[in-house]
Amino acid sequence: MIFTKHQTILVLRLFITLYAPRVHGFHHSRCNQFQAQFQFPDCYVPDMDAYNLQLSDASFLMAHDAGTGYLSVKKGISSATNLYAKNQRGTVYEQLQNGARALDVRPKLLQNGTVALHHGTIAIGTTLETLVQDAIRWCNENPSELVLILHNNMGYDSNLSPDADTAVNALSDVYGPLGVSYVACGDVYGLTVAETMEISVLASGGYLLALDQQDAYTSFCGKSNYISDQLVTCYPNNGTLPCTNAKSPTHERLKEYALACSNNAATDSTYVLGPPQSLDIWPFNIIQGIWQVDTRSAATGVAHVSSLIDDNTKSRINAQLVDWIYDGEFNAVSLLAVDNVALNGNAILSVLRSKCGQSELGEEECGTAIRKPRLQRKPLSTLSFAVTLSFYIFFAIWVGVMLRHYRKFYRPEEQAKRLEKDLKGVEHHFKRVMAGEYA
Repeated sequence: MIFTKHQTILVLRLFITLYAPRVHGFHHSRCNQFQAQFQFPDCYVPDMDAYNLQLSDASFLMAHDAGTGYLSVKKGISSATNLYAKNQRGTVYEQLQNGARALDVRPKLLQNGTVALHHGTIAIGTTLETLVQDAIRWCNENPSELVLILHNNMGYDSNLSPDADTAVNALSDVYGPLGVSYVACGDVYGLTVAETMEISVLASGGYLLALDQQDAYTSFCGKSNYISDQLVTCYPNNGTLPCTNAKSPTHERLKEYALACSNNAATDSTYVLGPPQSLDIWPFNIIQGIWQVDTRSAATGVAHVSSLIDDNTKSRINAQLVDWIYDGEFNAVSLLAVDNVALNGNAILSVLRSKCGQSELGEEECGTAIRKPRLQRKPLSTLSFAVTLSFYIFFAIWVGVMLRHYRKFYRPEEQAKRLEKDLKGVEHHFKRVMAGEYA
């Protein structure tokens, strides 16, 4: 087969795209562990097209309620209620390792002036300072990546009154000493990614920026697309199958909701899904790629011996998000809110960054021109783990009983003596036959 000059160039460019070592861009430090989730052999993710891409057009995987990654059994997660309060696994350092590039953070001002983390009425026994330090550490190790911390739902101790100056001063007291820029949403309006990185530089390396509306409740810098009477939960109230069943209609409903967040006409109405019209107010648009939780669905989930993380895992929603992005279902992705980024988060990051127009990849080496990531196998859910553990415990007990029985009734010395006696008998019999005694 003879290639034309143009075909030869295309083949060479494709080979270079897939196999040539990359100098720039993000390279995952634990490539052996996460290789399958990336579209390039060396766990490479291309840099954003920083000078040509507006920040409002850039795609970020956002860890929904990132602070809940610090919730643990010792801090109260063992209660049934808290099973549906933990959205993430691991610290924000681990969440960033798993593909997140934006962190949804809910701060709370305590009476002693400390800024802690919370999820609604549930206190998280970790400070905002700890979370930011973990983010800084990751940024130092990955100096080409831009990370956003987006505040939301500022809480206050019961004896404190919500106040904009109080909130801004409290957060500034956290970020200032750590050398992290903290700005208002309007400050990034109209900026390119490169210009945003200029105001996000860390002295120790990397780029980290904290931002909110700088009002009393540190309101979000993106249109939330949270409409209470349209939310999709894992356990519908109409008796249909839950999201943990592959045949459940909830999967199609969530897809419709998520796509509407992106593909509907731009509007500033908080009662209509779609991207914002006024980017000076909301520079970002949130796509809700999660199962929402209300009191009834949480109670139903607990009755199913499940949790929010388990629902995410068993429904394979993160894997479906990879498919929808790769197949071009979304017109645009700004902030994609995801639970449990530990599961296929790097695959989501990879397909977001590799979409044409997002990175420095050429038009002939982006999007579907690159293979889709191989998705991570789901870890065992709580119930599956319990059943599997019970099986192995039973198997170990059975092996122990059989081994004890074997040792009790099997005597190798006696068996050897019997065998030796039998062999001597056979030998004696053979000699008699050879001597003609049986002739």
